[in-house]
Amino acid sequence: MTLRQTITVTSGGLYEPDKHQLQEWREILDPTQGNDIIQFLNRASQDDFEITQDGALKTTPQGWPKDHPDIEYLRLKHIAVFKKFPRDAWMLTAESFDIILEGFEFLHKWHTLLNRLIQSDATK
Repeated sequence: MTLRQTITVTSGGLYEPDKHQLQEWREILDPTQGNDIIQFLNRASQDDFEITQDGALKTTPQGWPKDHPDIEYLRLKHIAVFKKFPRDAWMLTAESFDIILEGFEFLHKWHTLLNRLIQSDATK
């Protein structure tokens, strides 16, 4: 969580995945796998979370088809999501804790999913 005078941001994921993790990420995006990553990312955008696009590849990663249905996710170099909470009156109310907590609960589910599907080089 980042707290600033004008905005609060909650974020989580693999910001600097190792080479192996990035390869695993791309492999789980295979449409024949039928896993929940794409559904989860769609839910993330419905809950006002954004996918970190910093450093995303401008072209298709080597070895992947240009017409892959989830090409925008294949291009990611950071496997992270974030949600911005612009400064507003709700931040000074009793419900602010619940709003931020919902964000953390979502991030916990995201981390659990990533931990189940992607391992670091150190754990292999």
